[in-house]
Amino acid sequence: MLSKSAKIKALGAALAIVALLGGCASAPPLIPTPSESEETVGGVLSGGELSESEWQEVLSKAQASVFMVKVETCDYEATGSGFFVDNVFLTNRHVVEDASLVYLESASGIELEVDSWGYTEDVDLAWVKVKADSPRLKLARSDVTPGDLVANLGFPLGGELTEERGRVVKLVDIQYS
Repeated sequence: MLSKSAKIKALGAALAIVALLGGCASAPPLIPTPSESEETVGGVLSGGELSESEWQEVLSKAQASVFMVKVETCDYEATGSGFFVDNVFLTNRHVVEDASLVYLESASGIELEVDSWGYTEDVDLAWVKVKADSPRLKLARSDVTPGDLVANLGFPLGGELTEERGRVVKLVDIQYS
């Protein structure tokens, strides 16, 4: 069984994956199971239980690293969402692909100046470098497994920071040529 610290790190990685990929619409709803002392989330499929307060701690840490991406092009202005992992901000290629100006804004209104950005040609993934220190997610030391809790954190349509909870249903191995 994983320690509390390992569970939090594993959930952080799951949050990062789901935030980047845009959600888990096919995941079943989160139905907490009551325990003697406190409501719990998690369960047999994910290798153990996690209290609601532990889950909230994970979400709180993750929310600090999620920013709205604001983009200006010659023709339009747009927004997207992304998050910091280590020293890099990750978002989707389609968010920054045609940008002439990019900046990041947190839910609390903190704006970060962007130094540079780039993206991959074969997958919808982009990275953004900023000039300041920023809150970062830590990657888990274990792989995500079906049943693990996940959350989609982001700024849909440029609105407020939202959270949608779910579970990993299955893992898909995608091969790129």
